[in-house]
Amino acid sequence: MSADQGKIDFGQRLRAVRGGRTQAVFAATLGIDPKTLGLYERGERWPDLGLLIRIRLLTGADLNGLATGEIPATGPIDKEVLAGIIQAVEEETPGIDPQAKAKLISRLYSNRIKVHSLGTEANPAKTQGRAS
Repeated sequence: MSADQGKIDFGQRLRAVRGGRTQAVFAATLGIDPKTLGLYERGERWPDLGLLIRIRLLTGADLNGLATGEIPATGPIDKEVLAGIIQAVEEETPGIDPQAKAKLISRLYSNRIKVHSLGTEANPAKTQGRAS
């Protein structure tokens, strides 16, 4: 997928998340200008992480699904895990592009949840017991 295609797809996903609300109403709820929302929906700009989180809180949209278009795994979001990942990414990559930051956070979260749900998370006591 080209970078331009990703921008267009994001705009379509954002419009879907907005649902039946007008741009003016949705933008006001998010605390941004409706023109800015229009730029995001047309793929001319990319929102920062803070706005993506506000969209998530307002709509319940999956950040991974919104940012990448990937279908999310089912289940509730582990807010503590997500907060830890966001903090780590922001501390370790302060100058990263907002789009890349959003994708990195969503992938790290998705991978963490997949590992946990498969029961393959490393447990030193269990690992040592098996090796003996």
